[in-house]
Amino acid sequence: MIFVFAFFVRALHANWIVSAPFFSYKIGDANKYDLWAREIVNGNWLGTEVFYQAPLYPYFLATVYAWFGDGIMTVRIVQAFLGAIACVFMMNAITNLFNRRAGIVAGILIALYAPSIFLESLIQKSVFDLFFFSALLWLVSKTLQSDQKKWWAWIGLTTGLLCLTRENALVVIPVIGLWALFRQPWSVETFQPLKGRIAFCLAFGLGLMVALAPVAFRNYYVGGEFHVTTSQMGPNFYIGNNPTADGTYSPLRVGRGDAIHERNDAVEIAENAMGRTLTPGEVSDYFMAQSWAFISADPIGWLKLLGKKTLLTFNGTELVDTEDQYTHAKWSPLLMVLSTIFHFGLLVPFGFIGLWLTRRNWRELWWAYLMLAAFTASVIGFFVFGRYRFPMVPLLMMFAAPGLVHLYDIWKGQGARKLISFVPAFACLIVFCNLPLVDRELAQSITLSNFGVQALIRDDVELAEGFFNDAIELQPENAVAHCNLGVLYWRHGQSEKARQHFHHALEANPHFESARERLEKMNQELAIADPGK
Repeated sequence: MIFVFAFFVRALHANWIVSAPFFSYKIGDANKYDLWAREIVNGNWLGTEVFYQAPLYPYFLATVYAWFGDGIMTVRIVQAFLGAIACVFMMNAITNLFNRRAGIVAGILIALYAPSIFLESLIQKSVFDLFFFSALLWLVSKTLQSDQKKWWAWIGLTTGLLCLTRENALVVIPVIGLWALFRQPWSVETFQPLKGRIAFCLAFGLGLMVALAPVAFRNYYVGGEFHVTTSQMGPNFYIGNNPTADGTYSPLRVGRGDAIHERNDAVEIAENAMGRTLTPGEVSDYFMAQSWAFISADPIGWLKLLGKKTLLTFNGTELVDTEDQYTHAKWSPLLMVLSTIFHFGLLVPFGFIGLWLTRRNWRELWWAYLMLAAFTASVIGFFVFGRYRFPMVPLLMMFAAPGLVHLYDIWKGQGARKLISFVPAFACLIVFCNLPLVDRELAQSITLSNFGVQALIRDDVELAEGFFNDAIELQPENAVAHCNLGVLYWRHGQSEKARQHFHHALEANPHFESARERLEKMNQELAIADPGK
């Protein structure tokens, strides 16, 4: 029933947005994944460079294209299927760790969780974040019921696949290793427990190798360097830790946030600075060195930046990447309602209340505390996106669901007076997680500008102009939207309007070199066409 309910909710959302003008758009990473998947289907399954982006999702997408076709609704239905299975994994994991009621509550909550529904409807790897993390939690919960080594091998395989989806999931590997060694008290009476623990670690390691070794050797074969997953750690760390960083994503070059440009821009910047050709590992090392140079030069500023990233990580608003949840919600009544009634700003308070209420189970749950702390630190250490922090959701749900059941039992058994003691802590968490740190209108403006680019690519000038103007109306200082609108007018012979918007873009961001280059190129073309002017 949980599976059917979760699948129905996701299919209903997909059906609602089918009439949206952006339904078929593939923006940013989605476009890169689509092109990558088509290359795989056409026979280029090995590739020619070290992976720069996590590779598992494009190969999954290629499989969907090959088996079921490349229709965007087909992909969304397959992803809805995976999302529904993830809800069942969550239900069973929490049932094993706590009780059946808590498991059912978790299954229902994750089925109705708006960011999950939104992300699973995109051409985006986040569907695997929930799927593999939920499967991992279920498998780890099974180790409390059985000492069979097969569970540890499956845990290793699932962890490896998760790392091939979300690279910072590598931080959970040592946590699971510690759980294998110390999940039960040590005994000096016999050597047998030690042998068993070592066997569990070996089975876990074997599962990891099955997932990660092929990618590491493939990277070495095509690029001459071992990279367990990808080579983008340095640039990503730099994006979140540099003198101009604000805690969110900002492309290495202003106005070039499209995933297609990421690798080339990183390589060009590093090679220009070093004055020679660099390997992928050297490019990553260059940006890591730049980040540590900033941290060493301004430790106080960096600590302030970490504080801001911490606030953003726990904030209830979903930070935009290329498409934001709230713009999509305008076309989906279901998403609109669910975004309001249950969001990250409520999940975190209930999760921490649940942590406190289930503290007596710490001996069976300490691995979950470490996993949540490690993954949260990995988000704060880099930069914050709604989808980057999304893997925190199943970990928080592990405590929110039994916490809600526990609160209900307190209310039934001891009445409202006992519940009042939780109000101050809950109120403080609610305030902390819902501070007005993020401008949702800016997020929607970015999204509308991206929609306008896609409409412009399709030569739908009227729709593109409408998207750009809507973006500027929401955020008059949106430099990218002004630049894009300038390009539109330039292409269609309205040079004066184009010039105005290029100037607006440069006023909003004087470092926007792409806008400056376009303005100069347009002026050159006009001078050649009409020397008298």
